[in-house]
Amino acid sequence: MYTLLLISAILLIIASKHNFISMFTATSIVLFAVSAIGIIFAPHSNIILNIIVTINVITDVFILAIISYRLYQKAKVKASIALHLTASILYIAMIIVNLFKIFDLYKYIIGMNLYLSLIVLSHLLGNLIIKYKKIDTDFDYIVVLGGSMKGIELSELIKQRMITSFAYYRTNKSIMIFSGGKSNGDIEESVAMKNFAVENHIQDTDILLEKLAMNTMQNIEYVRNLVQQQDENCNSKKVCVITNNFHAYRTKLICNKMKVNWTVVPAESNPTSKINTYLIELLAAIYLDILIHITLIIIITIIIGRFV
Repeated sequence: MYTLLLISAILLIIASKHNFISMFTATSIVLFAVSAIGIIFAPHSNIILNIIVTINVITDVFILAIISYRLYQKAKVKASIALHLTASILYIAMIIVNLFKIFDLYKYIIGMNLYLSLIVLSHLLGNLIIKYKKIDTDFDYIVVLGGSMKGIELSELIKQRMITSFAYYRTNKSIMIFSGGKSNGDIEESVAMKNFAVENHIQDTDILLEKLAMNTMQNIEYVRNLVQQQDENCNSKKVCVITNNFHAYRTKLICNKMKVNWTVVPAESNPTSKINTYLIELLAAIYLDILIHITLIIIITIIIGRFV
């Protein structure tokens, strides 16, 4: 338990390097709570293992429900279901191991599962914090991230981002920056976004375009460079980044990684989009710090297996 306390402290130090939130914040808090309960109330009982099992089962069922929904969607259109089916079987197996402890090495499996569960909780917590955080309405730069489109038409998700951005626009005060290159459409995403904005009475002189980005990391990097070119005092300017709510947490993680203290504003999206993209967003967020996550999952797996 003292070792878990040490790991949670290390994770908090890692989290403190980010200026708002990181995937290690919730992970360290839950680890700290579990180990503190064990040290204070039940240093020689199985209460800690039972807490860990409960955390695992709840998050496993949550992820299994999402995978099952995606599996149903894939099967409905006769797409390849092998990956989702395999993932479903693995999560069912982990639930069985957690509940019935049927293998000699079950504690190692439970330990590995614990870290995966904490990552899921961190992701959910991050999205909730962004959703309910009080947002200022007076920004110097309003950045809208692009996304997939067909032909010259924006998708409904991108239109929702655009509509949200209009609420923050102030004539002759705010500069709108639309970011997105030419991916699967006939024109650059940023150009299509500008056309939509002008149709909705945004002044052409208040719009800047970033036409090269092909992913979120490039969106933030290229827009940061554009703002620096436009304004010598860019660090003192208030910037918001608008994207859909399911994409907001990863966007904030990328802003942290790029060392820009920008506000992320979540635009609404339909429940189907949230469910379909949750696992992709989760995996992409993990990938941002993949080496740290791999190291920690190994350490925590060994600790739980040997000492809990």
